[in-house]
Amino acid sequence: MLRCFGKLIIPNDDAKIISDALSPDNTEWCKNYCENDNLIVEVDTRSVSSLLNTVEDFFLNIKAAVFTLNVLNSFIKNNKGEK
Repeated sequence: MLRCFGKLIIPNDDAKIISDALSPDNTEWCKNYCENDNLIVEVDTRSVSSLLNTVEDFFLNIKAAVFTLNVLNSFIKNNKGEK
């Protein structure tokens, strides 16, 4: 039986926020969590294509989350003190 396992460790100051945003996608064979300002993604499948597709999906979602957080942080920084 084939077993494919992948683990990504992505350092990010907003790892907890990103992990919480991605947690609805967690299943028994793929999950993400935060550990010491690192976003951890683990995928355990029986198919190489499932592993690759799942990792790609996580990367796209992480990219979107980081972009959104950057925009929000920029907005907050640029509008400090405004009412």
